[in-house]
Amino acid sequence: MNTRILVVLPFSANDGVLAEHLCDFIYLVNKRQPEGYCLLVCAGDVHDEMRAKVEVAAKVAFAGVELINCPKIVDPNKNVHVNRMFKMAADHVISTYRTPWLWLEPDCVPMKHGWLEAVADSHYEQPRRYSGPWKKVMTDGTIFLNRIAVYPPDALRELAAPLAAQTPFNIVAGPVVAPKSTKTNVIQEIAITDESAKVLPTTFIAHSDKQGILTTALRDKFETAANKKK
Repeated sequence: MNTRILVVLPFSANDGVLAEHLCDFIYLVNKRQPEGYCLLVCAGDVHDEMRAKVEVAAKVAFAGVELINCPKIVDPNKNVHVNRMFKMAADHVISTYRTPWLWLEPDCVPMKHGWLEAVADSHYEQPRRYSGPWKKVMTDGTIFLNRIAVYPPDALRELAAPLAAQTPFNIVAGPVVAPKSTKTNVIQEIAITDESAKVLPTTFIAHSDKQGILTTALRDKFETAANKKK
């Protein structure tokens, strides 16, 4: 059981079904064994039935689950929604948990058995506060940490101001966070539009599979592996 890293899974009305399916898929990838601990961050627009479905699926996939509810946000800017949900998660983590945490959005895909252990190993084998893929602002070359990454338990200390922005917090925080992070290839940012997506052999988490293409393609393989365990 991996207790070295907390999985933080946010979901809204738009991707609640995807979050439920991700938890089901994680259980399958883990060979039908609950693994690790998960903090569910539920947006204010999620209805009770959907919230309950995601929580039930998470409790099957993970050894321990906590759910927190965000207030409803009325704002046409998607970045504001993401930033506020992330802030609520970071605020809860800093007051409740002592481990680093992985921000895992519903369109992520664990690619291999042992994915969470691999992410934890990658993080603990490097000395910096953050770890994850790096990205670059094309206009000015600013390096920033991809949102799907591993954060220290007190990340809010450095991210509070960027999270109040109207633009993606991780881009705003780039000049501060990037020097305190280690670039890793265990997480890959890739737009998955069909099964030919070029996921690297070193990848343990692929993002983003908004249509569930990759999870559908991989399901048979993990079903076979899980059945062999019996």
